[in-house]
Amino acid sequence: MADRVPVAVLILNWNGKNVLDECLSSWQNSDPAPATVLVVDNGSADGSVEMVREKYPSVQLLALGENRGFSGGNNAGFRALEGRGFEAVFVCNNDTEVAPDMLGLLWKALEANPSWGIVGPKILFHGTRRVWFLGGYISRLTGNPGHFRYGREDDAAGEPFELGATGFVTGCGLLIRLDLARQLGYFDEKRFSPIYAEDSDLCFRAREAGIASAVVPAVVMTHKVSMTMGVGSPRSMYLITRHSLELVSRHGIGLFPGAWVLTVVVFVAVVCGWRIARTVVQGRFAVSRAIIMGIVDYLARRKSKVV
Repeated sequence: MADRVPVAVLILNWNGKNVLDECLSSWQNSDPAPATVLVVDNGSADGSVEMVREKYPSVQLLALGENRGFSGGNNAGFRALEGRGFEAVFVCNNDTEVAPDMLGLLWKALEANPSWGIVGPKILFHGTRRVWFLGGYISRLTGNPGHFRYGREDDAAGEPFELGATGFVTGCGLLIRLDLARQLGYFDEKRFSPIYAEDSDLCFRAREAGIASAVVPAVVMTHKVSMTMGVGSPRSMYLITRHSLELVSRHGIGLFPGAWVLTVVVFVAVVCGWRIARTVVQGRFAVSRAIIMGIVDYLARRKSKVV
């Protein structure tokens, strides 16, 4: 492998100074190195921008001054990287750390498979050997998203594999050909804002254009899960509900052609019904209300909101 690969690393940050520091530190050990590392800051108020400027002078910084969400922030980064000779971009969460050989192996897999436009690594829960991501999927029956081998011990590397019709690579760590990203118009800021399901939508749109997504299990990064949104918070549950319904209807996900309406009904009745009942029993009424708001706003075709 060459000392550098024609890949730009794009790290989105919002008030994540400490985890961003650890993420950037891990990228300093990348061999081969990326052509550039760009941090896009979504209006942080915790000293993140100053930390990057002082501690990582070789890292490029795009300080937006406002929070544009996952799609808006990353899209600003994509546009800043255009026309600079990069062949691919690795979209990376700020709460991740990468193995030194990760980028080189991902790039090698992308080069070796011209029909692939998006590839992702295996992602472990940080500090453990438990799998967080080894390929994602959307259930054709329920519309519920999931990760293959989620929570299981990492027991083997395995061969690279192509994802199926409802499979996706997580935006936590996603390598995409830059010309494909440009062709697709990057992440969808209108339907999937500020966060959740934008990565699935991107992979589905690529597949509809005849371009596959894949996972390379031999490549490893780690993830400090939900450092920004919080696991099971009202805001996250609202967005997961709203955007899951949007994803199913937009891409016609169902057991057979035209059955996406049935999938929507099952998602609302079974998946959301169970979540609402569970959170009511737990006394987490704000979360219950957020799930209901997600359903109502989807049915009313209202834009996603922050709750």
